Amino acid sequence: MSEPFLGEVRMFPFNFAPAGWAACQGQLLAISSNTALFSILGTTYGGNGTTNFALPNLSGVAAAHQGQGAGLNNLELGDLDTAPATHQQALPGSVTVARNMLAGTSPGNALAVFPAEPSLTINFCIALQGIFPSRN
Repeated sequence: MSEPFLGEVRMFPFNFAPAGWAACQGQLLAISSNTALFSILGTTYGGNGTTNFALPNLSGVAAAHQGQGAGLNNLELGDLDTAPATHQQALPGSVTVARNMLAGTSPGNALAVFPAEPSLTINFCIALQGIFPSRN
């Protein structure tokens, strides 16, 4: 596995954070011990910005990309989408996506959500060490 970018979030199939990673559970970290990571995340996910900052909290929620899809709420980094789980969005090809549910794959590899079907839990972790991501 290649060296991660500092602050990179990856999914792991086991129930612990590997060395150099932390679980994405919204915990507070001291800025003084994590200055490089704080310079990337700031207080996007919480914290007071003076002595501490928070990691993303992906416990019990589905991750979503920033931005806005057709008929959906505009999401920015750190937002928690509170649209009711019953809100549904029809996509081309008669695939329906229900908000705040875990995604699965339907026949034809279209992304869909099946709230009544079994789901797979994944451990989201964030890199505490790694390559500082350059904007250039």
